[in-house]
Amino acid sequence: MRAREINLLLFNSIPEIRDIYEKEVSWQDGHDTGSHVVYGNVLNRYIVERIMHGDVEAVRRVMAFVEMVLEKDDEDAENVIEVTVLEYFLDYNECNPMIKAELGPRAKIVWDRLVETYK
Repeated sequence: MRAREINLLLFNSIPEIRDIYEKEVSWQDGHDTGSHVVYGNVLNRYIVERIMHGDVEAVRRVMAFVEMVLEKDDEDAENVIEVTVLEYFLDYNECNPMIKAELGPRAKIVWDRLVETYK
């Protein structure tokens, strides 16, 4: 799956982040933005903001989205989720309990593997 497709999955599943995305990439004059940038700078920021506001439902929706991406069995998409999203929250002590509580089965496997790797 190409970056554009991975990004579209995000916008279609969590449309409220499109404004954050537009602000983040406005300087690029319409050029595509890599998925790691979008998920790292846009999705992760959104997740942190929602957690800080105690918005469990938004976190639940995002983690359901993460699970859906992992279910696609696409190496590029899985890499974005693992390296850019889940790995980011391993050391984010304020957020990782809420993230962990909402992980789906595939995301839990990835999370546990990351925890084991970074012990």
